[in-house]
Amino acid sequence: MIACDEPSAPHILVTGGSGFIGRTLVKKLVARGTSVIVYDIVPFPDPEPINSRVKYLSGDIRDTRTLEMIFREFRIEGVIHLAAVSRVITAQNDPELCWDVNVNGTRSLLDAITTSPQKPWIIMGSSREVYGEPEILPVPESYGFHPINIYGEAKVEGERLVRGYAETHGLNSVVLRFSNVYGARYDILDRVIPRFILKALQDETLEIHGGGQIFDFTHVDDTTHGILLAVAYLQKQMNSGSFDDFHILTGTPHSLQDVAAMIEMALNKPLNTVYTSLRNYDVVRFFGDPSKAYANLGFQASIPLEVGIQKTVELFQEEEI
Repeated sequence: MIACDEPSAPHILVTGGSGFIGRTLVKKLVARGTSVIVYDIVPFPDPEPINSRVKYLSGDIRDTRTLEMIFREFRIEGVIHLAAVSRVITAQNDPELCWDVNVNGTRSLLDAITTSPQKPWIIMGSSREVYGEPEILPVPESYGFHPINIYGEAKVEGERLVRGYAETHGLNSVVLRFSNVYGARYDILDRVIPRFILKALQDETLEIHGGGQIFDFTHVDDTTHGILLAVAYLQKQMNSGSFDDFHILTGTPHSLQDVAAMIEMALNKPLNTVYTSLRNYDVVRFFGDPSKAYANLGFQASIPLEVGIQKTVELFQEEEI
C-alpha cells in the first residue's frame, strides 16, 4: 500500500514529472491548487514545489503493477504522460530502450488506467518528429506520419496506442505535439539552445551539424501553458472516448543561424562556430500550424524566440556567478 495524506482528493498524475517540461508543469499545477502525483524513475531534483499538494513516487513507466497500485490508492482524475526517452540521439544510440520505454511504457500506463474506476483522461506529450521531413510548411496536424528516426517511430506508435485505448476503453484523450522546447536552466544541456549558450559562456568552439535547418522553437512556459489549457479542455469533455491532437508551438520558423545570432546579441560576444555535415537521422525543416490549438484550446504562444533566449541566457549567467 502507498501511504498518502488525502488519497480521496482528486489528483493529476504526471509521468516524467522530474524532467524538463515536467518540473515546470508541476510548479504551475501546484500554483493553481491542483493535487499532483509525480511518477518518475529519477528523483524530483527541485524541493521548491514539493509540498502537501505534491507526492513523489519513484518508479518505472514500464511497471504496470506499480501503476495499477497508484490508480487503486489514489483518486486520479487525469494523467499527463511525459515519461519517455526524450532525445533523438539517445534513441538512435539505444533503439531497444527507446521502444521499450516510449511504446511499451505507454502501453503499461494505458493498461493501468483501464483498471481505474475513475476512467481518467490522458494527455500524451508527443513530438514534431512524427512528421519526419514534411513537404508542406507550416505542418497541420492532419499531415500524416512519416518519421525518419526511431524516436519519431516510437512516438507514432505511442500516439496510436493512446488513440486505440481511447476508442476501445472510452478514455478521453489528447495528444500534444511539441517542438524544440527550451527555456530553463535544468534543460538537457546538449540540446540546441543550452549547448549554444554554454559554449559561448565557456569560450569554446560550437560545432553545428548543418546550420541552415529551420525549426519551431517553443519556450517551456508556452509549452506548459498549452498543457494546462488541454487539461481544462478535457475536464469539460462529456463524451466518453473522445480523442484529439494539437500542436503546442509558435508557428514561427527560425534557423540555427538565427539562434546563434540571438545568443551572440544576448551575450554581446561572438560565437566561435564550426559547421559540419548533417546527421542522417536529423529533420532539416519544420514549423507547425498552431491554428487548431488556438481554435479549440485558446492556445497562442506568447514568448518570441529572441525574448526567450534572452531570459534563458540570464538563467545560465546567474548560474555562472
